[in-house]
Amino acid sequence: MPSFYKILGVPATANQSEIKKSYHRLSLKYHPDKAGPDSTAKFQEVRIGHGIRSTFIDLEQLNAAYEVLSDPAKRQQYDQSKKSKKPHASRRQSNGPYPTPPFEKDEFEVPDSSDEDPNADWEETQKRKRSSGNTGRRRRSSTSNKSSGHKRQTQAEDEYREQRRAQEEHRQKQKTERGQRYNKRKREAEEAEQQREENQQGQKKWSEKEESVPQEDMFEKARRRFMEEESARQLAEKEEMMERRKAKDVEAEERFEAAREAWKAEQDQFEAARKKYEEARKRYDDAIERWSHDQRASGSFWKSHGRETSQ
Repeated sequence: MPSFYKILGVPATANQSEIKKSYHRLSLKYHPDKAGPDSTAKFQEVRIGHGIRSTFIDLEQLNAAYEVLSDPAKRQQYDQSKKSKKPHASRRQSNGPYPTPPFEKDEFEVPDSSDEDPNADWEETQKRKRSSGNTGRRRRSSTSNKSSGHKRQTQAEDEYREQRRAQEEHRQKQKTERGQRYNKRKREAEEAEQQREENQQGQKKWSEKEESVPQEDMFEKARRRFMEEESARQLAEKEEMMERRKAKDVEAEERFEAAREAWKAEQDQFEAARKKYEEARKRYDDAIERWSHDQRASGSFWKSHGRETSQ
């Protein structure tokens, strides 16, 4: 019986995740939907030296190996049975019954393909498998393996179809993106080519123009253009300076007018104050004059009155 670890292609220390990944990978690789109706994927060509031999890949062995190794309890029992393989082999050689192991041996019994003839065809290999070993035990193990294998095969088919659908969508998306990138690069290349042609035409026209004009005339035109630009620059500077001066003169004139208006206002105030002062001075003089007149009149009155009383 071949090793289940060898069938799945994993080491004896592999964990459950590695076993599951290897099983799904091999199921998809050797699935009939992928291999075609003739199931040619059940045979893998292996080159040895200058010859080619066919190595049999049996899906029933693959399903049985995964069923045992995916269950920790069955895997432990299987590892223990591998350690006690030699006594079992000696008893099988003597055509004696199997000793009672800690688990049912039928659960792990699968068709052995390790001693097949590399040149044998498919039918002879299948006949030799069916004719070897205990028929009843093989029938029971084959029934259980087929039921569990059919279930896993259905799951593998669904996963395979889903994977194919996702791959097809991914390929279609990549194809669309490649088309878009190609069209974009094509447009950019056309625009670059058009720009290059325009530049070449412009350079050609400029070269023809330079060839048609003598070098001295070009220098004279450049000097004249420089003088015109310099004159225009100086004229612009002068105009700007005149504008600044005019602005300064206008500002100074405005300040002068404001000062003159303020001086006029002060003069008007002074004249008004002077007039008030003159009016007040006049009233004061009039009051002094009346008071003096009253004093004189009063003095003469008393003088005359005093003489009359003395007489």
